[in-house]
Amino acid sequence: MLTTPGTNRQDTQLRSVGHRRWWPVFALAAVALLLRLWHIAHGLPDFTEEAIPFREALKMWGWQTGHTDCNPHFFHYPTLTIYIHFALQKFQYALGLISGRYLAPADFWLAVQHQPTLPVVLARLVTVAADVAAVIAVWSLAERLRPGAGWIAGALMVFAAPLVATSRLIFVDPVQAVLSIWAVERMVTYQDNGRRSSLMAAVILVGLAASAKYNAGLLVLPLGWALWSRGGWHALTRWPLAAGAAVLVFLATSPYVLLDFNTFRADFAFERRHMIEGHLGTLGTAGAGFLLETALRQLGPGALLLLAGRLATLPWRWRSGAGRRETTLWLALIPAIASVAFFRMTAIRYLVPLIPFAAVLIALAALSVVDKLTAKTDWRWRLAAALTLTVVLAPVVVSGVRTAASGADTTRSQAVRWCEAHLTADDLILQETYGAPLRTFFDTQRTVLHPAFVAASESARRRFLAARHFRSVPLPMAASGRFTVDLADSSGTDHRLLIFPHAPDLNQVFYEPALLRGIDYFVQSSGVSRRYERDPERYRPQKQLYDLLATRAEVAASFQPHDNVGGPTITVYRLGDGFQTALSRQYAYLDPYWWAAAVPLKYRLEAERLLDPEQISRGSVRKPDGRPATWVLPLERLFDQQIAPFLLRTAHY
Repeated sequence: MLTTPGTNRQDTQLRSVGHRRWWPVFALAAVALLLRLWHIAHGLPDFTEEAIPFREALKMWGWQTGHTDCNPHFFHYPTLTIYIHFALQKFQYALGLISGRYLAPADFWLAVQHQPTLPVVLARLVTVAADVAAVIAVWSLAERLRPGAGWIAGALMVFAAPLVATSRLIFVDPVQAVLSIWAVERMVTYQDNGRRSSLMAAVILVGLAASAKYNAGLLVLPLGWALWSRGGWHALTRWPLAAGAAVLVFLATSPYVLLDFNTFRADFAFERRHMIEGHLGTLGTAGAGFLLETALRQLGPGALLLLAGRLATLPWRWRSGAGRRETTLWLALIPAIASVAFFRMTAIRYLVPLIPFAAVLIALAALSVVDKLTAKTDWRWRLAAALTLTVVLAPVVVSGVRTAASGADTTRSQAVRWCEAHLTADDLILQETYGAPLRTFFDTQRTVLHPAFVAASESARRRFLAARHFRSVPLPMAASGRFTVDLADSSGTDHRLLIFPHAPDLNQVFYEPALLRGIDYFVQSSGVSRRYERDPERYRPQKQLYDLLATRAEVAASFQPHDNVGGPTITVYRLGDGFQTALSRQYAYLDPYWWAAAVPLKYRLEAERLLDPEQISRGSVRKPDGRPATWVLPLERLFDQQIAPFLLRTAHY
């Protein structure tokens, strides 16, 4: 048995925190709640965020079939958070039905399309509740490891800018974070008291965390350590049983992983490839640099130095009871860091599950330094101790308050208001993703043709149809994945060829200057343009169009984030008569196969070798007689799915 009684005074103090007063954690939770509710309606009524759990839950109502479908048919994430939002949506509808706000279930669906503020704000409260519960868990865990560390760790959680920023959006990561930190808190408690109830709670929470996001399944590593450190090799034999029980909890809350295994396998494989290859703006980069840069900016160098020092000194402490309990945190944190650092996906929300563990460890390191400094009798050492805490907390507090204060308005909402005030019914707008979210004729038709629209009450339909339309065409943007084509060679053998190894390389075809002929306004968003600008050689056509707009077009309006206004920089260019005249002179003709010029040479040569080895065009788009090259013909499906819809929408106006 590796169970050792406390060998020092600290170990004996850590047996329980139940006798301690809980008022500090209630104060921390209250501050966390206030910061996260400050701008909870951020960006609304324009509901432009991905909000994947919310939107997938809305599909489960069964609008197409007329009955609820508990299979989400979506497994890029597990389904626990989706089910939580589905239950909350049903609860919202029941309250709305009682109050008279909704007359039919489809009224709720139509409200999300047209007046989403209330449903979205209530859905965001799931994230807020998860964040506040995580603050409490972090305080409890830190106090168990080192009395007095709770308020430092809790403060880091309360003011952590990534947590504040994600709390006003709908993600799965905060739910994963709170379940993960509570799971580790129960593991540490089990190491402390050896009670079966603590172990069972840890196992259940590991399963639930994995059902929020797959990579939380890595928590079985610290679970095994907790068993071994408490009971030695004999106790470790129970690890497979505990891990199996966690898997059962996972399957109980994400049952269609098995029941619809083929869809799960396809979605999981796509997500794995997505994480490995990255997406637009992160191709060819790793997450390690992003992780380090963001941690430095959000936590400050002082906190990171303390964290690194704490890890470096762990080998000298891990044999003590407190050291073994702390090791449990490191075994939860380090694999989680690796899951971000070695992939090519970068997003601020990926730090959310890491911050709770880091906050506890930073608090332990800070108090260790403070203890050494305050042991000195000279007042200057005590001043140094105070400065240590200031260096740790000040950057986080400043960043967190600034983040919470921002969001009273967004640049995208400002751009919408400008369009409503300045654009006429005849103006044709071409805009990048993350520009001004304007409702178009096609948006209305898509809603009207939806089965839920027919089932909605007449008053709800009338309110929806009263909204104004704009002649706005979004520029297509492939962000991730790849494009392939299936073809049969001259002998009838089937082949699958890779067209674009990285789907974002197709986007350049929509940045052909000739496509701006007849367009009145172009809306550029830094949410897209800055991704292209990171790799100007790869995205040369995009840069050339940006340069053309900057030098030849008139800036009609510009909206930049500042103070309490968030969002991307949005520039509205007016493409007046002078611009159109110059464009017509320089780009008088647009080849119908202009889009094929973006296809990589490797595909062209391979396709021609298989299809028509006797008539090689050497990669040219056309044959000498003017007909399209053989390699172009199999791309009919690519054209129909990716390019034709854009051309049809533009031509409609």
